[in-house]
Amino acid sequence: MMLKLNSFTATDNKTVPTHIIRRRSAISHHYELFYREPLNPVHAEGAWITDANGRKYLDAYNNVVSVGHGNQRVIDAMATQAKTICTHTRYINDELCRLSERLAAKHAGYNDWRSIFTCSGSEANDLAMRIAMQFTGGNGFIVTDHAYHGLTALTQAITTSMAGYLELSRRLGLEVVVIPSPVGKGEGDSFIENLRGAIYEMQSKGMRLAGGIFDSFFTSDGLGLTPKGFLEEAVTLLHDNDALYIADEVQPGFGRSGSYFWGFQTHGADPDIITMGKPMGNGYPMAAIMFKALLDDYIMDSYFNTFGGNNVAVAVGHAVLDEIEERNLLENARIQGDKLFLALDQLKKSYVNISSIRGSGMSIAVDVVTDDGAPNAEGALRIVEAMKQRGVIISTSGLMGNTLKIRPLLIYTNEETTFFIEQIQSAVRTVF
Repeated sequence: MMLKLNSFTATDNKTVPTHIIRRRSAISHHYELFYREPLNPVHAEGAWITDANGRKYLDAYNNVVSVGHGNQRVIDAMATQAKTICTHTRYINDELCRLSERLAAKHAGYNDWRSIFTCSGSEANDLAMRIAMQFTGGNGFIVTDHAYHGLTALTQAITTSMAGYLELSRRLGLEVVVIPSPVGKGEGDSFIENLRGAIYEMQSKGMRLAGGIFDSFFTSDGLGLTPKGFLEEAVTLLHDNDALYIADEVQPGFGRSGSYFWGFQTHGADPDIITMGKPMGNGYPMAAIMFKALLDDYIMDSYFNTFGGNNVAVAVGHAVLDEIEERNLLENARIQGDKLFLALDQLKKSYVNISSIRGSGMSIAVDVVTDDGAPNAEGALRIVEAMKQRGVIISTSGLMGNTLKIRPLLIYTNEETTFFIEQIQSAVRTVF
């Protein structure tokens, strides 16, 4: 399961550190830790994390802080607003409206969109699902086979990368049909056929389809980006069957593609609902949904969130957008991402155990295989551990757990990109 990938496991032949014993005594055992030797970060700045021993690590994983750890503009906005006023959305706040307008303006036809602000991507996806059910009258959702959409009741019921989702979906009365993710060369073509088959299955069983909800990059599935335009065709198919398309932009949004602000724009797709979170607040807990105006009448009763859209969150949201726009981080993500992709592609040509490189901007996946081409989850974990030893943080993803999940911060410099390339070359050389 996804949250257990690259997780710490205490073994009989290992002395469990005191801080691990304390952790297990104080908090739930269901919290996971990364790495065979868990990291103890105490400071972070820019693209670097420093542990309790003073060791620095280049962050190539934590896309929440995409404009940098300890970003001064974000900190100043947060502190200034907190000292001024922080209250909820039942009071007039023109800056809340302006933030909604700025986000909507990142794609065409923005005058026809409205927003609701939440605290997490899970909340955003949960609300999106409820709107889809209310609008269509259905309770059926189509998702991919290693997806992550959140940990509320509704969203965990469609999070196929975690155990128990089917049991939970039955308890909630949801109908969930799972299709293979479009990961790999040309898989987008079969994705359309699988989607068509899922719709037919629902209809033949008397289920009513509410929508398809897909991470625009299929990030947790292992990154599905080709062929160009396949997601646009999927949206048309959903609309033809009176269902909505929910674009989960919690991971691919906010310029990560290096080409567009939203991940769905790389596919030319036109979603009905857009959900967002993680990098939206650069560490401050904020998220939102945007939806076509006609859907506004399908929100049951009123909506209120005590902390979602509060004054501090709004100030932080503006600061993040200012950083992306004024520092031209979209272009930086493209430039640095292209360098990383080219170097990884060269590495693939030298090692039979690297079978595929997929990516767009600062979102890159590397498939690790055995000598005979089978998925090699152990090999992928060995590379992750070797990268940690060399001062770089990455992780794994994908249905078989054999995909390296590389998500550098949007602020990478040439020096940091070069450092990453040097370390992954060394790590792969050591492992294979």
